[in-house]
Amino acid sequence: MSKKVGAFLIALPALIALSLTKLLPAVQSVILSFKNYNMFKGIAQSEPVGLDNYIALFQNDMFAGVIKNSIVISALSILFTCVLGILLILCI
Repeated sequence: MSKKVGAFLIALPALIALSLTKLLPAVQSVILSFKNYNMFKGIAQSEPVGLDNYIALFQNDMFAGVIKNSIVISALSILFTCVLGILLILCI
């Protein structure tokens, strides 16, 4: 067995776990975004609505404010984390 095949076999469980925990929910989210989801019907039986959900999202008056708040919160959390990390390094 070559080293590449052996390395792939060693990494295979991690790749499977990554697929199940990250990729599968992301794909399901994209599928759900094009449906009028009904909890009692499930994903498969929920009726498709096409781009209607996205049209409603972009026409919502609060959309710009929500995006702005998300960017501000993300920037502040990154800044706080970096500053805190540097301060902890300097204290040690």
